[in-house]
Amino acid sequence: MRNPEQTRLKLVATATQLLLSKGAEGLRVDEVAAVAGVNKRMIYHYFDNKEGLYRGVLHTQVCLLVDCADILSVGAKAFLVDHFALSADQKSRQTTITKEVDNVAGKALSKERGVHVSRESATNAQQNLQEAGLIVLRALLGQRQFNTRLNSYDWASLVQGLMALGLPQLSEVDQLAAITKNMSERTLTKKPRYTLQAQHRYSKQTSA
Repeated sequence: MRNPEQTRLKLVATATQLLLSKGAEGLRVDEVAAVAGVNKRMIYHYFDNKEGLYRGVLHTQVCLLVDCADILSVGAKAFLVDHFALSADQKSRQTTITKEVDNVAGKALSKERGVHVSRESATNAQQNLQEAGLIVLRALLGQRQFNTRLNSYDWASLVQGLMALGLPQLSEVDQLAAITKNMSERTLTKKPRYTLQAQHRYSKQTSA
């Protein structure tokens, strides 16, 4: 008996991997259906079209970042939720989808404190965040208009955080976390004021 939700999750998981390897422009409905082993009509049934499938992948990755990416500031996460138009209901649903996709892909995350996490599951968790960071970073770089503005701290957290997650070979996450933490703790100090005074030069007149 076919499970509609499992079919949807399999399509999202498959599209995620193809999106990573070929980018948004290379995402093809026929290929997603073939790799997932699902009838192509199911993609149009669940997502309307390729753009809907792409948005489904983006929403899933944004929820993963919001829930698990500690390197991102609260403001940066709020920006992602707002920019990708993720409502409260969608966030709840996509969080569930994210967890299920991890199970379908064999990358379940263990987030409960006090539970022993094996090296393999920790690697899978980091891999999931890396994929999410790269997909969302690509999506942001492909756009020019944004409805929300960020302060300098949240902007640095968003850009540098996604870079550190998606492109770890270019940066060290631990070092970046330390930098952003220092930025948040830095206080503004009053700079000393300096007064410029004009200096006049007088020449002595000599008598003949």
